[in-house]
Amino acid sequence: MRKLLAGILISLLVFLLLCEFTLPELAGQAVEREVASSSLKPEGVKARLFAFPAAKILVGQFDGMRLEMRGANLGGCRASLLAMQIPRGSFNLHELMQGGGTAALHADGPMQVRIVFREEDLNKYLRATGVPGITDPGLELNSRYVKLKGRVGILGSSFSVQMWGNFRPEENGEIAFSPIDFRVGNESLPPELSRKLASRLRFRLNGDRLPFAFKVKQVDVEQGCLIISGESI
Repeated sequence: MRKLLAGILISLLVFLLLCEFTLPELAGQAVEREVASSSLKPEGVKARLFAFPAAKILVGQFDGMRLEMRGANLGGCRASLLAMQIPRGSFNLHELMQGGGTAALHADGPMQVRIVFREEDLNKYLRATGVPGITDPGLELNSRYVKLKGRVGILGSSFSVQMWGNFRPEENGEIAFSPIDFRVGNESLPPELSRKLASRLRFRLNGDRLPFAFKVKQVDVEQGCLIISGESI
């Protein structure tokens, strides 16, 4: 009897050890395959699952997940990084392994999200979609301010425009440009007119661009990058 119990305990220990070393990686690879084939069309995906004991993955439970996508397509604008910290959740392991899609994943709470857009990708997006009233739009991003430049037509003539300001989150989910100074040629415009023209420059991150509802919490600008932080809702 003692030998039988010892054999069972050893087998159980070996099974648990195998689970610890194999299941998180296998489940992470399955998530990576599903995300890679999603509508976001990322250029690269890295998923890491956390579960203790790892054997709970067999019944579709995990304690957390870190998911990173590089080069994801967000409504026509390329994000150099889309990172999600997913809290405790569940999934259908069989569906996930069989290609059931990311819908097989269910988070038990809000996901923390970080999105990074590079200056060159934002400019490609602006050139493709346009900014009403401004031709040849272009952004310059640095840690002190955001600069929008382009040209406007006034009374049949074309003038260069330059706008300085910063992006800020709004309650409706949009990221709006808040101007500090707006110049046509070498002349500064009144603040009221600056705000009116700047209101045309907006980005919206919602279900049309992301596969989940998203609330922007913070917008930061670093050298050449727009960084948006928030959580799923």
